[in-house]
Amino acid sequence: MTPPTLADCVNDVCPWTGKPVSGDALTRYKGKVIGFADRRSRDAFLAAIVAFETAILAPPRIVTCKAHREALRQAAA
Repeated sequence: MTPPTLADCVNDVCPWTGKPVSGDALTRYKGKVIGFADRRSRDAFLAAIVAFETAILAPPRIVTCKAHREALRQAAA
């Protein structure tokens, strides 16, 4: 895959800082090139994506009552 370029960037202004986009702070997201004012802003965006996607994909925590757990134990026995 070719590196992202300013010509392919969908924004002119950094969504984090409101400053102009820098050519050394680009990334791809969902097939589009997104630009940031600096690498620190880009990296914060990438970290946020990972955190949110991880939270969304995390398996649900199953909570059961004591009676249900006992019934499950008896059924397994």
